[in-house]
Amino acid sequence: MTGISFIPVMIVIIIVIRFKKIINQFKVTGTTTPRAAKTLLELNIRNSLIFKNLVRRNVIVEISPDRFYLQEDHLDEYIRARRMRMLLTIGILILLILIDTFFTHNHSF
Repeated sequence: MTGISFIPVMIVIIIVIRFKKIINQFKVTGTTTPRAAKTLLELNIRNSLIFKNLVRRNVIVEISPDRFYLQEDHLDEYIRARRMRMLLTIGILILLILIDTFFTHNHSF
């Protein structure tokens, strides 16, 4: 695979690991209802871009200033949508590779 950079793959892997760490921290601490909401300090979670994205997508809900909980039904919807986007992206990449391969092999100069 000459010329292919693995940096984007590593970035995706890091994002997935951090995403899972955030979600797991909410689940392990039982922070899955408004009543159980905790601060980021209590959860030992940074206010990162991944965290902010989960808040923006309503997977993690802020019920009062700096108190959050995991809304598990929204997490399930988020994961399903993310998988669909991933499958669509992979499908498009495979199609582009096939098109490139076809034109490269059939139209060589």
